[in-house]
Amino acid sequence: MTSRYHGPIIDAHHHLWDLSLGRHPWITSADSAIKALGDIGYLRRDYLVADYLADIGHEPVEGSVYVEAAWDRTRPPLEEIAWLEGLARPRQIAARSTGSAASLISKAPASAAICRTAAVSASTSMAGPSSSTIRTAPAPCG
Repeated sequence: MTSRYHGPIIDAHHHLWDLSLGRHPWITSADSAIKALGDIGYLRRDYLVADYLADIGHEPVEGSVYVEAAWDRTRPPLEEIAWLEGLARPRQIAARSTGSAASLISKAPASAAICRTAAVSASTSMAGPSSSTIRTAPAPCG
């Protein structure tokens, strides 16, 4: 018989959003919804740290990684991470974060087969100071 794991947990992927900010058109507009998700009506409400904490209940989550939540791409690319950094995050919730920032760096010439995108990771160590890393990689235009 296998026993259930009872040790500490790091949640490696979750999202948060505040619909009053108007930064998540994929949730608020039926036209912009990510079609692969099907009916996302159940997501059309704020989902903040308090909601996440309620969902994890008494599970031994000792930290988590926030993954960008398709923030409005017409906004400044680091705005989502700045918003996240402004939230109270007890229990090391969202102690690490990743975000995607298209157009953070200049695009390749139109004749090139690729566009450059930036993967931005702003993080706070589970035990230490904040740091930021910007990595670029080629990605298909689209």
